Amino acid sequence: MIRPLLRGVIVDEERVLLTLSRFDYEVYLLPGGEPRAGESSSTALSRYVQEQTGYEVAAHELLWIRDHTTSNHGLLLNPPGSYVVELFYRCTLSGAAVTVAPGGGPQQVAVEWVPGDRLPSVEFLPKSLVEPLVAYLADRSVIPPVYVVEGA
Repeated sequence: MIRPLLRGVIVDEERVLLTLSRFDYEVYLLPGGEPRAGESSSTALSRYVQEQTGYEVAAHELLWIRDHTTSNHGLLLNPPGSYVVELFYRCTLSGAAVTVAPGGGPQQVAVEWVPGDRLPSVEFLPKSLVEPLVAYLADRSVIPPVYVVEGA
């Protein structure tokens, strides 16, 4: 089964907006999720970001693409046997945040603006995106769309 997942890259100066989820350990994730049938990517992404973070956003260009199977990842975010294609879009804030409880499911425990220099030291998924994301936070003018390759 192929699962498309949309992720929002929302930055403020040199910080990125992340959700914090607790499984067997805590992990930071970019907000997002799977679009509903007939839902556009921009609508789905805006909905997920607002549900999970309380921020209203507008989705823009595609920054990164990542694909993987659930068999090569220990975290059970996707059904076993899934082939996942994640699309990471640049998003901008389009309104003030509203007070909201974490809406990313029972595992989500917080929403946090994380500085780029802290990203390499936190548990962040996907790990393969840490380096491109840190570079993007430092200089948003030079990062073209990239296919993020997972390590063996």
